Amino acid sequence: ELRAIPGAGGAALANYVYNVAEKDGRTIAAVPRTVPLRSMLGEPNAQFDPKKFTWLGSAADGRRDVNVLVSNIPYKEGLIVGDNNSGDSSLIDFVNRTTNLKLNKISGYKDQPAIRLSYERNEVDAFFNSFSGHKYNSVRGQIVLQYGSGLKRNPELINVPTLMELANDADSRYLISILELSNVLTRPFLAPPDVPSEQADKLRLAFVKAVNDPEYVREAEKIGIDASLVDSNLAQDIMDQLSKVDRELLNKLIN
Repeated sequence: ELRAIPGAGGAALANYVYNVAEKDGRTIAAVPRTVPLRSMLGEPNAQFDPKKFTWLGSAADGRRDVNVLVSNIPYKEGLIVGDNNSGDSSLIDFVNRTTNLKLNKISGYKDQPAIRLSYERNEVDAFFNSFSGHKYNSVRGQIVLQYGSGLKRNPELINVPTLMELANDADSRYLISILELSNVLTRPFLAPPDVPSEQADKLRLAFVKAVNDPEYVREAEKIGIDASLVDSNLAQDIMDQLSKVDRELLNKLIN
């Protein structure tokens, strides 16, 4: 049975899997990559501990498919960026907090295609996208920023500055490092906590086979979706690292 549980930027789905779903290995969920950070920041809607989920991994590795800011024009102060009130919204705010780019966010778009249409009409100057999505959609313009791999540039974007390079100070670099660590899990999958080990192992093995399946990889490439496995061990390690971040310090730096 497939179910959609929208709300609270993915927190409603994560809450259901964590607090309601049976722990018998028959429930898995694909959650937004921002879910762990929502818990770390102490959001009241996030009633779960990311470290305790049964992590299967991610169907895309954020270190390989960086996020990019695509622009109609060379960067200028006050660049107008379209936003659909999803994860990109907090990213725009985050860029403004950690750099001197001063992006001007225009909210209210329904989804990414609506932003692209507005961009093509020159109603906004720029928008965020994955690099693979940008290549697939063949959108005109130039890439003026990349983030996802620290100081390391994507081999195809060797002259494009990274968010880490543009950081204002040490605090900003610290925040960026946390964001980029969480973004390694670009399309994360998880199951409830305390799934019996035998069932958990079967789920993890099935997930690895699914992401590495040649037919899946071919179809993903056709529609511009990155297919690069992050296994359960790395996913759990990332949750362990994020759980050690000082929540009070993190909130202080962001706010």
